[in-house]
Amino acid sequence: MLLGAVAVRLRCPAEVASYPLIFQAAVSVQAAALKAHPLDEAVQEPALFAVYYVCSFGLEGTPGVPALLDAIPPVMAALRAFPTDLFVQEYGCESLHEMCKMDASVAEAVAAAGAMGLFIKALNLVITDNSTPLAAVDAIGAIALSAAALPQSTTSIDAVLRALRRHENNELLAEAACKTLGIYLRCPATRKRAQRVGADYAVCTVAQIHSTNAAVQMAVKDALKAPQA
Repeated sequence: MLLGAVAVRLRCPAEVASYPLIFQAAVSVQAAALKAHPLDEAVQEPALFAVYYVCSFGLEGTPGVPALLDAIPPVMAALRAFPTDLFVQEYGCESLHEMCKMDASVAEAVAAAGAMGLFIKALNLVITDNSTPLAAVDAIGAIALSAAALPQSTTSIDAVLRALRRHENNELLAEAACKTLGIYLRCPATRKRAQRVGADYAVCTVAQIHSTNAAVQMAVKDALKAPQA
């Protein structure tokens, strides 16, 4: 009931953005639930969805960063405990993705905690569902250039390319993959690695497959921009 009450309380994005204390409390409640019931899917699934939902409407640089940092370990524990539960994998990745977008320190903490390996595992699941790979691709992009994740860049790029080949006709995943591959292609530290495994070629192929999709074309254009200074 508590999980549902928090979700209902925070259905208005304006409320979440206006009340940092409510945001912190909401994240903390879900983190506590995840910690208290680590092997109960009936708790883990709605708690992860609630974290994702709340963070989707949080403010960038929110004062709730301490609550986010506290939520990282239980969210990652859920990904480890339920490696084939697609709901847990999707919303675990989505939660961390949204948390990382809110503050750079959170992205660094997520990467330092070893999340990249979990995102890659989620992406490598052989499934017909598209939402889990999409969440994993977004999550990889969120920590791609974090110091702790950079050593895994080649593996991460390869995982995104494999997923793109499996789901190349899915427009949303194609767009997300181009955005993530673009992060690697535009970064001087990872550009050669990305080119070596054909990331630029894959992006150009996506442009041809989805030639009429404006969002995909924009992602392709951004991905192929010159490296950042």
